[in-house]
Amino acid sequence: MRPDHRSAVANLKRERMRARLIEAALLVVAAKGLEATMIDDVAATAGASRGSFYNYFFTLQELLLAANRELADEMVGFVLAEVDHVTDPAEKVARGLTLFLHLSAAHPLLARFAAGMGLKGLTQGSVAEAVLTPLLARGMSEGRFARMPLPEARDLLAATLLASLARTARGEAVDVAAIVAALLRGLGLPPEAAARLADLPVTLPEIPPESLVARTEAARRAG
Repeated sequence: MRPDHRSAVANLKRERMRARLIEAALLVVAAKGLEATMIDDVAATAGASRGSFYNYFFTLQELLLAANRELADEMVGFVLAEVDHVTDPAEKVARGLTLFLHLSAAHPLLARFAAGMGLKGLTQGSVAEAVLTPLLARGMSEGRFARMPLPEARDLLAATLLASLARTARGEAVDVAAIVAALLRGLGLPPEAAARLADLPVTLPEIPPESLVARTEAARRAG
């Protein structure tokens, strides 16, 4: 076996174990909750030793942040597939936010993670950030959104979504249309236009049974 091939095989094994630990963290949190989740629980669910855990993550918090990102990225992927055909930036943001909030209510593990991770979960490099930044920039260039610094525009959306997810995690009712309309007004849309876009009907996507969202939701219900 050539050195480069051995290195590729080793990297693949490492990636697979890291993915197993992330999925195990999601399953344990779904069954036991964030506060009750321990490293030994995660390692056992992943079929790994506690020592192996530290080859991939320094702390449980680091693993939970990675798991939060993985779950959120998958959820955002489902949303993006539903709004891919929409060309108007304002409508795309409105439909995307609406779908994300409804999906989070239907599959509340993400809401629980968001509430537990807080601002630490709003790290750079996510799928949402990669998609949202150019979408906001295009909306501003086309006159659909008011011009403002992109970081502030992203923070406006992220902080409001985080607060809404925290309320969902506590079991409180969330008025999705009101939240989306308020965010659109914050981006510079007139109130009537914001209300109209926030009230657009959406259809929740089918969640594949093999997805992390579906498997962790099953674990949450069983727990």
